[in-house]
Amino acid sequence: MTREGTTLVADHFEYELSEATLADLGETNDLTLGIRPEDVELKSAVDGDHDYHALVDVVEPKGDENVVHLAFEGAPAAQSALFTAVIDGMRSVDADQRLVAGFPESAIHLFDRATGEALHNRELSAADAPSL
Repeated sequence: MTREGTTLVADHFEYELSEATLADLGETNDLTLGIRPEDVELKSAVDGDHDYHALVDVVEPKGDENVVHLAFEGAPAAQSALFTAVIDGMRSVDADQRLVAGFPESAIHLFDRATGEALHNRELSAADAPSL
């Protein structure tokens, strides 16, 4: 994907970046966006800037979680399962279901496509210290 100003542009979606994230990228414009499957939020409606219409391709029930393979709505059939989400195993999702996938900016990773260098990583919250 390429950066055009403050926006990442790919074949099937655009992703607006905050000033804080842009500061990590320097002059790099050829990027790879990554997000861990457990950080993809599956919703019934668009409610934010980083929400995209998607079509469920395959659901893999794993007991305590479901691995959901999705494609951006309108993506060619040859490119099915463009991204993956992991959701709670008690949540019901079916193949061919239309959903909204959210990619929170706090959860994304950005890499220089030429070198593979990580330029921006997701925000981690501090774990609570156990009581002694």
